[in-house]
Amino acid sequence: MSTLTESQINELYNIAHSGESEARIEYYSKLSEYGIQYGNLAIGVVLNDQISGRIATWKLREITGKLRGRYTELDG
Repeated sequence: MSTLTESQINELYNIAHSGESEARIEYYSKLSEYGIQYGNLAIGVVLNDQISGRIATWKLREITGKLRGRYTELDG
């Protein structure tokens, strides 16, 4: 696991608080660039262009649907 430097943390903070529409992608790209594996998964979820991101999004929808009572017992 990589450890972020204070400079990297400050850069991520500035990206997160920039208010730009593409900030999430830039933030997760930087995490990945810094060796934080979560960045790769998060980019896949945001862009829905990787199998891991699609699976994570599908699982989230399944869980939230069950929590909202949208599934019957026959659905799983």
